[in-house]
Order: sequence, then structure tokens, then C-alpha cells
Amino acid sequence: MRSSSPSQRTSTTLGTGIGQGLARLSVFTFVVLLLGSGAKAAAESPEIPIESASASPPNHRVIGVHASVGLRGTRLASVGFDPFSKDDGFVQASLALAYRVVHVPNLDFSVGVEWDYGLASAYVRDSSSSLEVHELAAALCGRVPLSRRFAAFARLTPGAARVEARVTDASAVATDAYAAGALSQVRWLPSATASAGLAFRMASVSHSKSAPVFDYWLTAEAGYHYSPSYALALRSGGPPAADRNVQPLALGDLSLRGGFGRLGLALTF
Repeated sequence: MRSSSPSQRTSTTLGTGIGQGLARLSVFTFVVLLLGSGAKAAAESPEIPIESASASPPNHRVIGVHASVGLRGTRLASVGFDPFSKDDGFVQASLALAYRVVHVPNLDFSVGVEWDYGLASAYVRDSSSSLEVHELAAALCGRVPLSRRFAAFARLTPGAARVEARVTDASAVATDAYAAGALSQVRWLPSATASAGLAFRMASVSHSKSAPVFDYWLTAEAGYHYSPSYALALRSGGPPAADRNVQPLALGDLSLRGGFGRLGLALTF
């Protein structure tokens, strides 16, 4: 089997770094655009109070869309997580889009979808390890207004998670026994979160009395994430070398359940 040259390994490492950088840049760009659009709209249009005492009360068009972006930190006290992180913290970026299906004076209920992405990595001598998690879930959210600026909410997100664990031994990759140098495991697991939190409305913007009102929110929540544990047994993804009997690399049980906190920005209209 042909060995990998240093330039090929460098290209692979650069490609992985660029891919991770683009993923993080996309989330950062979304946040900047969300804040920038709010600031621009607030500068161009004065805030129109909901409780207007004018002769012609506003009749704002309600669409019922809720979009949000945030960062979620989960504490994973799992032996199988130790090879991928120096502590028990696991950070994920969250994107959600929902539609309000129930609206009464003291309750809003919305349904939608949520995607969470997280990547943990560690380096020890010539070996590197990474744990990549994608979660896609249905988002069920109930919101209760507390005042004109504050609201309380509760969320339930049942879904599925794709977990990929990978360990690469740089010294083995440099030899012909490439199969012994790159070990990985991919698992699909059910997952769910339950949380509650508070939302603070930073601004309400509308261009006219009949146009939709764009509300910008700062949110904070805490909850619990559940996913069943499983045994990590990493195997080679390529054909084994003729003179080697490659055994799975056992790293213990991995559990992605634990308490979490999340900070986010939301836009409703």
C-alpha cells in the first residue's frame, strides 16, 4: 500500500482545519447579520408601541415565524469523552426555525426544527482525536409573556444524533499500515432535550402600522440533554495490512447526556 507523503498529510490537516473554520464562520456570520439587520431597522424606523393610544390603532400583520441562533454548553461526565477533551465541557452551535401554531393572550406555542453541531478535539504526542456530533430534532416550544419586555418559555426537542469518533496516529499514517493509523466509529442515536428559560426583548421594529413587527430577543435557558450511552470501539476505515491483525480500539462507554446551558439571539415576526 502506498504511504502518505508529508505534503499529503499537511493538505489533509489544512483541509480539515479550513472546513471547521468555515463552519464556525457561518455561525458567526449569521449572528452578525441578525444583529446588523436589527440595528439598521431600529435606526431607520422608530419603535411602534403595542399599546398605542392613537385614534387609528395599529393592525400589524402577524406571520408567526421564530428564528434563533445560540451556543449550548453541556457537561459530559463520561469516561468515553475523556480522550476527546481536557475537561467535561462540550460546546455546540444551535440553529432553530419554528412557526407559531397557537396564539392566545397568555400563551404562544410553536413547532419547528433545530440543528445542533459540536466538535471536540485533543492532541497527545503524535496522536489526535476528535468527536463530532450533529443533532437534528423537532422543536416544541411554549412561551408565556411576563411583561412587555420579558417572557418565560419551555422547550422540548426530540430527535436523533450522529456521533463520529476518530483517532489518528500520525506515526502510523506515515507508514504503509495506514489502516492501523486512522480509527473511527459512527453511530446514530436517539436524543432529546428539555429546558426552560427567559427571553428579554431588546427591540421591536415596524415600518408601518400594518407591517409585521420584528422583535429581537436575548434568551437564556438551562435544561438536560439525554442520549443513550454506548461502547466506543474504533476500527480502521480502510483495508487492513496483510501482516497486521488490527483490533478495535476500546475507549470505554460514551454518554452524551448531562445538564446544559444556552445563550442565544432570536427574531420573531
